[in-house]
Amino acid sequence: PIPGSMTEYRGAEAQARVCSEMKELCEIINEYGKVPCKSLLPPELQSTSKVISFGELFTVC
Repeated sequence: PIPGSMTEYRGAEAQARVCSEMKELCEIINEYGKVPCKSLLPPELQSTSKVISFGELFTVC
């Protein structure tokens, strides 16, 4: 976008909202998530510290 344009402004605002919502989601997962049994996870997820089901996200908020 052209510097100083409304498009640039709206893009920056949208990015700030998305970042804020992602931070909130991470905080919810950290607060309500559970430490997984590492042996049940595939190798690429074994370093995961907490997990929460997608459906459970809608019941904790």
